[in-house]
Amino acid sequence: MSRRSLLLLAVLLAGALALRVAAVAFDAGAVPQIDAADYDRHARSIAAGDGYPPTLFAAPGSPTAVRPPAYPYLLGAVYRVTGGGFDAGRLAGAVLGTLLVVLLFALAELAWGRRTAWMAAGLAAVFPPLVFLNSSLVSEALFLPLEVAALAAVLVARRAPRPLPWAALAGVLCGVATLTRVVGLLLVVVAAAGVWAARRPAGRRALAAPAVVAGCAALVVAPWTVRNAIEFDSFVPVATQEGINLSGSYNAVADERPRGAFVPPSAVPDNRPLFGEPSLDEADVNRVLTRRGATYALEHPERVGEVTWWSLLRMFDVAGDPTVTRISYVESGVPTGLRRLTSAAIQVAAVLALLGIAALALRRGPPRGPRFVWLAPALLLATTAPVLGTPRYRAPLDPFIVVLCAIAVLALAGRLRRRGPAARA
Repeated sequence: MSRRSLLLLAVLLAGALALRVAAVAFDAGAVPQIDAADYDRHARSIAAGDGYPPTLFAAPGSPTAVRPPAYPYLLGAVYRVTGGGFDAGRLAGAVLGTLLVVLLFALAELAWGRRTAWMAAGLAAVFPPLVFLNSSLVSEALFLPLEVAALAAVLVARRAPRPLPWAALAGVLCGVATLTRVVGLLLVVVAAAGVWAARRPAGRRALAAPAVVAGCAALVVAPWTVRNAIEFDSFVPVATQEGINLSGSYNAVADERPRGAFVPPSAVPDNRPLFGEPSLDEADVNRVLTRRGATYALEHPERVGEVTWWSLLRMFDVAGDPTVTRISYVESGVPTGLRRLTSAAIQVAAVLALLGIAALALRRGPPRGPRFVWLAPALLLATTAPVLGTPRYRAPLDPFIVVLCAIAVLALAGRLRRRGPAARA
């Protein structure tokens, strides 16, 4: 990269950081709410040297694993070093958001070329959902840079003469992503598929790079799994949250409400005795809620279709339960006066993303890039929408939406350039 390009990239990153810091300053009096408040609670306990606080979802005083550890420990470190709190965590989020922009530039350049990289990075720098995501305390602020970095490492591994070190790096990043959000497990599948599809050597060598990815990811996650086994005396790979999400969408109370509504499991009469029962820890409650939610979904398959449909609409703020959407914006720190702007931005981006998909399908515009990259958003969407889709839970898709928007803009610009000489003739 030339000196001029480096200077332009530095200016772009400075602008991205300035926007994110401004978003924090714009809502300077904000306090963490809902999930953000719980992350703040975890960070304060960790910064004080007390480790994870007790659960809010089971018998009082018992251990918790609802929140995977990477983001709470990062916040705890920020609190400890700065001596600050919520605002210090939000400024750390602004730095993470800026890091995402440069990582997306690297990923797009490796996969689709320099022009697409500039366009994608420019859009990511100013895209309101990404700007405001970093102004609160939500784990997606850390997950997105890890997600993009892992895919970029896979792309480098596919080109490197010695791919295994890069496969190991991709595995480590996938492991940390899994310890940030459980859906990071899907990135292990994507990364393994990416390094395998690049060369496909004969015999056992074909499995070397995928095995390195999976093994490194497992080594990163293993200490937390051991901790959970000690705390709960049972196998909890990462977190105890799937039961809350699954049973919240699949229960009789939610089924009676319109638009694929989500009802907190504690608000369902049959579930209330579980919370606070001294004989049940968080892992026990999670197992019961997971079984009840899965059973209800199997017995009411029409509910699965309903939840999936409304979740998809709600993720793009088109329709769905308005209460769930409002809560998502509150958690993500989007100021009330700027929610319409954020909604409009993602709706316009959704249209452009569809045009980008069409451009790739018709091979008009930037190159298609490696197919395995698109496996990541496909798996993330397929596992999120049937359970609980909100604007916040769409965030792991946003880097790919931005890339598709960049592809669409470049394809449209190329079409206009081609039509210009014809019109003059």
